[in-house]
Amino acid sequence: MTKPYILKMSPYLRPKIWGGRKLDEVFGKDLPEAGPYGESWEVSDLEEGQSVVCNGPLAGSSLSEVVSQWGAAMTGANRDGQQFPLLVKILDASDDLSVQVHPSDADIARLGLDADSKDETWIILDSDADPNIASDEGQTAGCILHGFEKATTPADFRMAVDENRAAESLRREAVFAGDVIRVAPGTIHAICAGVALLEIQEPSDTTYRVYDYQRPGMDGKPRELHLEKAMQVSNFDTHAPAKLSAKPSTAHPAMSVLVDVPAYRIEKASGVTELEWTVDARTPQVVFVTSAHGVELSSGDETVTLGFAQTAVIPAGVGAVQVRADKPADIIISGLGGAALVNG
Repeated sequence: MTKPYILKMSPYLRPKIWGGRKLDEVFGKDLPEAGPYGESWEVSDLEEGQSVVCNGPLAGSSLSEVVSQWGAAMTGANRDGQQFPLLVKILDASDDLSVQVHPSDADIARLGLDADSKDETWIILDSDADPNIASDEGQTAGCILHGFEKATTPADFRMAVDENRAAESLRREAVFAGDVIRVAPGTIHAICAGVALLEIQEPSDTTYRVYDYQRPGMDGKPRELHLEKAMQVSNFDTHAPAKLSAKPSTAHPAMSVLVDVPAYRIEKASGVTELEWTVDARTPQVVFVTSAHGVELSSGDETVTLGFAQTAVIPAGVGAVQVRADKPADIIISGLGGAALVNG
């Protein structure tokens, strides 16, 4: 069996009715066809789409095939044979996404749903919002919808949906590059036109659409709505502020912690030229470059070069890892939640 090594990933690319061409024009993805593309699944072990290894002895293998071969050395201690525990995407919203919500594990157990929990966090990469406009209501692009400013009732929200006011009833907020927003299960939300972001989440594609602007899908037919299920799993209370503030990591002075929840932890290194740590064997890690200047990611004799908007998977059993950059670079590192990812 091939010894685990750092994997540079090639994404699974998804056309979307709300997508555009930024995945190519801004993020350097080789889109296979003309037309709108909305999602680049950088790291995916889902049946709906698999990312593929593009370096080393396993080049051309799907992430699922690597997980099957390496087991716990890939996915983490006590996870032998399980699915890769993260789904990492770039999203390009040229038009508004549907108003939607995702269930929690508690919802699935309570309602007996045939579904998977979906907790996700957005890191804004690009936005058409105007920084000179102080009011969120005055922004014509570059916004998100995220929960409710004031608590509402299921009956009032259902009426808003029936009257085509679903989007107007949600809190609207302009976002800018670097903003971090967690979308907990039960949060009704949407990404609006003019936003591109990195999404780190549980490995699930379960989405309950509430409202889709009465538009056709890629096949010319209206996309399916899931209003009854959505109403059962939604949180209608007042929501905390959407944007999160980074906190210094207590495990490494170069790192800040963006999010730490049971499903995942996200850390960021800003302006680094050198960084070393030992991977915690309980979790694999995903590295994504957000700066124009790239990095070299090494373990033992193996080195992977990552440029802007490129992604690597570090198997849980790799051990010591080094990052080197000729110029200060910014990287996002994600893994399972509950403990520091970068230590030292």
